[in-house]
Amino acid sequence: GLMLYLVCRAANEVRAFRLRIRGKKVIEHESIHIAPTLSWKEDLFTFCSVPYTPEPRRFLREAEAAQSRARAMDKLNLEDDARIGDGAVYASCLPWLHLTGATNPFFSADDCVPRVLWGKYIKRGRRLVLGVSIQCHHALVDGRDAAVFVQKMQKMADSPARTFRRC
Repeated sequence: GLMLYLVCRAANEVRAFRLRIRGKKVIEHESIHIAPTLSWKEDLFTFCSVPYTPEPRRFLREAEAAQSRARAMDKLNLEDDARIGDGAVYASCLPWLHLTGATNPFFSADDCVPRVLWGKYIKRGRRLVLGVSIQCHHALVDGRDAAVFVQKMQKMADSPARTFRRC
């Protein structure tokens, strides 16, 4: 849940991550949700969405509830995607591997929902290292935007007492 919060909050704080292409227009969402993949029934996965709130405790409660609802369904949860549309950042985790890079297909030229993937923490010297992959539509998000996104996540991770002080 904590990583979902860091990704969602950083994405909301970087304007380019809230932009979407709709036909011939670019729109800006006031805020975006996070839509993670979840382990589900044996070796399957499902989806859910967690509404953004800057308040960590509330976000974590809502994340837990959303994940529980999705895992309790008898079918793949596609309802959340239909409800939130493109107002999300997609997220996934590969906790079994140290991630050095990844790709995730975009379905069309108008598909502009950012995708964030992270892997397994590894120890490098005295530091923990976490590989993160970010995929965005380059017409909306450039390298500087992606760097600011990562810097915001890093700053929050480096100062957990300040980031989660309300928890």
